[in-house]
Amino acid sequence: MTSLTFQAARRAVVKCKTFFDKHYLLANIGVYGGLYCLGDITCQTISHANTELTHDWQRTKRMTIIGCTVLPIMNTYFYRVLDKVIIGSSSRVVLLKLVVDTFAWAPVCFTAFISAITLLEGKGWSEVKEELIIKFPPVFKNSLLVWPLAQAVNFAFVHPRFRMVYISVIGFCWVNVLSYLKHKVSSTCGMQ
Repeated sequence: MTSLTFQAARRAVVKCKTFFDKHYLLANIGVYGGLYCLGDITCQTISHANTELTHDWQRTKRMTIIGCTVLPIMNTYFYRVLDKVIIGSSSRVVLLKLVVDTFAWAPVCFTAFISAITLLEGKGWSEVKEELIIKFPPVFKNSLLVWPLAQAVNFAFVHPRFRMVYISVIGFCWVNVLSYLKHKVSSTCGMQ
């Protein structure tokens, strides 16, 4: 029985690798979207524990839409370009990639995320601006606790083909934080 399980697992890995080779963007969209959906479900489950609040499926739908559209597409192409422009995995190269990722690319992604989610909530551009002013600083600050170390491992050890999968898995944990920070009630603007 163990041999059959091992063989089945091996075939599944080969099929996944083949799918990623042939359909890199589509595979990344599927992984990212699924993890954004599960991340928001987990976040709501944890934050609603011991309360009367029910699960907000519209919120999960919005998070899933972002996870299937904006972020995986942006990240797939950004990391492809980054790997072509800054080549290698030496400590100097990893540090350079970290600086670019943390201080140039991450702010673009956080701005896109907060803006797109706010627009999907049916709010206008003035609310997007207000949300960015309120939510961006804590999101960026908290990202510094997660992403530099995660990306150092990514740039140093993960094969470029699997970078988006690695980022997505780490991102599952991050999405819990991101979803919480985005949807936390702000006393300044009263938004959820």
